[in-house]
Amino acid sequence: MATSAFIPAREDVPTYMLPMLNDTDRNLAYESAIREKIKAFKLEHGRGPHVLDLGAGTGLLTLMAVKHGAARVTMLEANETVQSVSAEQIEVSLTAMGCDPTCCEQVCGLSVDLQKEGDGYDMVISELLGSMVNSESQYIYVWDLLMRGVVRNFGSHQAPKFYTIPESGSMTLRMCSAPCGTGLVTGIEYAPMNTLYDAVYDRSFLSEKVQWTQDEEMKLCLADCATPISDEVEVLHEQYDAVSGGVKHPRTVELVLNDPSRFEFEQAVLVLEWTVQLSSTVTLKHTLDHVAKLSPIVKAARTIQWGHLFAPLSSCTPTATSSGKYRFSVDYKPDGLDVTTVGAAATSAAAPAPKSSPPAASAAPAGERSEKRRRIAPTLVSATVPSASGGGDVLLAHVELAKFVMATKMLSSQGVTSV
Repeated sequence: MATSAFIPAREDVPTYMLPMLNDTDRNLAYESAIREKIKAFKLEHGRGPHVLDLGAGTGLLTLMAVKHGAARVTMLEANETVQSVSAEQIEVSLTAMGCDPTCCEQVCGLSVDLQKEGDGYDMVISELLGSMVNSESQYIYVWDLLMRGVVRNFGSHQAPKFYTIPESGSMTLRMCSAPCGTGLVTGIEYAPMNTLYDAVYDRSFLSEKVQWTQDEEMKLCLADCATPISDEVEVLHEQYDAVSGGVKHPRTVELVLNDPSRFEFEQAVLVLEWTVQLSSTVTLKHTLDHVAKLSPIVKAARTIQWGHLFAPLSSCTPTATSSGKYRFSVDYKPDGLDVTTVGAAATSAAAPAPKSSPPAASAAPAGERSEKRRRIAPTLVSATVPSASGGGDVLLAHVELAKFVMATKMLSSQGVTSV
């Protein structure tokens, strides 16, 4: 499977940044977690932390960190346009807060190029989230910073302790009944216009691989029209403060209909949802149930910036058993998740995948990466990316971590924004 980490755009301001600032549910959750984490750090170490804001964007999280006691903040943003726009705003905002603007340093670039400063940054804050919890390869980039010592380890080699926000994230799959997500609801019983819907969204063929659609692309908030018809199952867990075994996912999962007798196949959709543990007491939820409870403005902002990925069950190759069980295989990628239907007789149970670490990369000199460190975080997900020199694909084998970074940097230098 050819894949790579998400590479952010290097110019222009993404339109989703405006509604993102209106997502008060997200903003307040991050502020609560930042306040809690900095307070805990100051109690333990007797000083304010030097914080790295990874993917700083507008600088909102930086302002929160300064407000709640960070001694210094380094804002790392890869997008040159966004970085130049936020620079002026940050200075104005810090002055208005009565803070010295020099407490913030702005750096434009990718985290894989960031070198260790002194003992390392005390804390890393990031909001690299999307429709999937790993859409922007948050785990990959944070893991790389931890492994290279760019973010300081306050524990031991055997029992590391890092200050990260978020701490972990998990993604789940479940089945819902969503008439608006599977056809046009006209309100006229004899005129549903499904043929037009199928033509627009190309439902003319079945696919074993689930073809995800974002609800915002359909101008639809799935949270307003979806009713769960199965329990949720976890398809991915990422631990952002771990350097070993930080990625876990099952090889296969099984969805069981709650009431097969009332199941309407044509109205069923598969939906991905996620929850992120920002700190020990603060959770950020991007589930249908949670989004449905948000105010209209916040709900619209959430749907535009992230949205929920879903796929009509009728577009997938049917695999149900007589008892209403559907089985799917799960394939992890650094910037996503492939879900594929599995024949009813192909497997009898969902088997957990072995602990894995990402095909991320350490850009530190070879002398600083010992073989012992490499064995601590074995990579169980390999990948290939096109060579910048045109000499074919670069194979990212399990232990060739540096090649992954170099391939990512080469793609970025060519202006590639995502793979």
